[in-house]
Amino acid sequence: MIMLPDPICRILLVEDDASDAHLLRQLLKTAVNAGFDVTWVKSLAEAQHYLHEHAPDVVLLDLTLPDSSGLATVHAGRSAAGALPLIVLTGHNDPDFALQTLEAGAQDYLIKGEFQAGDLIRSIRYSISRARLEQRLYEAEERWRFALEGAGDGVWDWNVQTGEVKFSKRLKEMLGCAEDEMKDHLDEWKSRIHPEDAPRVMADMQMYFEGGSPAYLNEHRLHVKDDGWRWILHRGMVVSRNEEGKPLRMIGTFTDISRLKQVEEALQRNEAFLKQTQQLSQVGGWEFDVAAHHLRWTDETYRIYELPTDYDLNDVSSAISFYEPLDQAVIERAFKRVVELGDPYDLELQLVGAKRTRKWIRTTGQAELVGNKITRVFGNIMDITKSKQAEELMRLSSTVFNTVDEAILVSDADNRVITVNPAFTRVTGYTLEEVIGGNPSMLASGKHGAEFYRELWLQLTSKGSWSGEIWNRRKNGEVYIEWTSIKQVRDTHGKLTHYVAAFSDITARKANEESIRHQAQYDALTDLPNRVLLFDRLRQALAQARREKTHLALMYIDLDKFKPINDNLGHAIGDQVLQQTAQRMQGCVREMDTVARIGGDEFVVLLPVIENEQDALIVAEKIRFSLNQLFEVAGQNLSISSSTGIAIYPEHGDNENELTGNADIAMYYAKESGRNNVKLFQKGMRDSK
Repeated sequence: MIMLPDPICRILLVEDDASDAHLLRQLLKTAVNAGFDVTWVKSLAEAQHYLHEHAPDVVLLDLTLPDSSGLATVHAGRSAAGALPLIVLTGHNDPDFALQTLEAGAQDYLIKGEFQAGDLIRSIRYSISRARLEQRLYEAEERWRFALEGAGDGVWDWNVQTGEVKFSKRLKEMLGCAEDEMKDHLDEWKSRIHPEDAPRVMADMQMYFEGGSPAYLNEHRLHVKDDGWRWILHRGMVVSRNEEGKPLRMIGTFTDISRLKQVEEALQRNEAFLKQTQQLSQVGGWEFDVAAHHLRWTDETYRIYELPTDYDLNDVSSAISFYEPLDQAVIERAFKRVVELGDPYDLELQLVGAKRTRKWIRTTGQAELVGNKITRVFGNIMDITKSKQAEELMRLSSTVFNTVDEAILVSDADNRVITVNPAFTRVTGYTLEEVIGGNPSMLASGKHGAEFYRELWLQLTSKGSWSGEIWNRRKNGEVYIEWTSIKQVRDTHGKLTHYVAAFSDITARKANEESIRHQAQYDALTDLPNRVLLFDRLRQALAQARREKTHLALMYIDLDKFKPINDNLGHAIGDQVLQQTAQRMQGCVREMDTVARIGGDEFVVLLPVIENEQDALIVAEKIRFSLNQLFEVAGQNLSISSSTGIAIYPEHGDNENELTGNADIAMYYAKESGRNNVKLFQKGMRDSK
């Protein structure tokens, strides 16, 4: 016998067939210690009306009614009954259909004529118990939903077999949707997944279903109605499986982690920025956990040591072993003091990288205290090899600057003096303090005009450099000549920043060069131009005469009665006569004219510009008259004379060979004619010679 607990169980029987209704009521009367209060209605409409006003303990529902039949009746009955137990009564023995009714919300399925009173009562008892359990489960789920949604999470409940998903109000709000804007189906969620994330989401879900993970967990982006994409932490767990272990029902949550992702991305950007900054500045970081004796490096520190970032650091001594032997003791002592006493250090040491590259590094360390206890030591390490090399180069440059023999002046872009070297002071007499901030023009000698400096600056500006000879004046007023090289200095952007002038005093050298040049071109005794300089000037005079269509005259002069003086009175007396001869001849000509000595007592006079031959004859007679005057040498009055031959350009020759040859012939005729006279070249002279 089937036993039901008191009190009386209230049943709503929905059956249009009176005999079937009577039979069911009779079966229920057979229950021992159980009472049933049966309310009978004949249509779905009557049942809906009754359920609107009353709440029976169970509903017995026939599937074939005047106003409804089949699954539609089950759906309508379930809708009207709410959470009340629902038992379906039918005359069809169809297992597939029976399963559909259960899926539609019925608690049990009975076939008319195939069950006894015990089966009916057992079904009622089971349905009531199941409904109560489902109600408790529903209430628990509601509390769970409330707790999750109170924490800001959205909740979903997925019927895996049908694809139906119940999305909570909070979940819809997270996606920017109203209650009626999301379909209760899995496709609603799938369609919102970011295309880049979808394959990974589905793979994680499948792995969970197959037992590859204890729970489903995934982070992905979902499309938000009016706000682009939002990062979601998607969690879920299967709460119901069939006999084959396949999932039937899965519930889970959506957690908005967009803000967290922004923070993570900001941290990643900051970490990347820090890493890039360390790489650019070549500064690495390190920290040492005192309690754990654990040493940690940043990527840039590994790079400085020339080690891969996955290199296993055994201990501090391993890191110290990379230093030069003498520096190992220094860093070991400093590290020990900072760990034990908290004394910070800042050292420049030499390190040998794993690839045997020698480099200079600067390393620092300081302690972190919690209370009075040192818990952590941290610091940085910087590759200063380039700066050390730059320092050495600067030191070398400074040494060169201060010891070089060449004077150096540095000015800014406005040509104000910034610095000078000691050689500058030696050359000019000015100290750095006297010239700093001034203009280099303070050295100007006044020998160069404005045009010279204009050309200098034009070349310096257009070509970036100028070099040449400049006459300047020392502090003591002495004028000197220097060889100067001036260069512009520009920065990496091409902007002018400085001028650098390097110069040497070449006064002595120029004087020496001038002396050598003078010796090569002038007669040592009379200081008159010699044959070399004479013919150079003759060539220039001929070129000018041809160009300007003018005349010039060339005179060959030979001294008469000089040889006896030289032979009888000695060369010293003869030399003085020759010197006085040169002086008298120079006094007879213009500044533009040339008087040259080309032999012992032979002289040549070049008149580069004359109007006619009469001009030449006047000068020749003037010279002859001057030389006829007595020479007073060593207390003696000596007498000589001269024989002169003249050739005129272009009448007597249009090149130097013809002119010199014809002038020499004319001089020969002057001597043959009794000496002490002047002869102008005539064409017949060459023929008769």
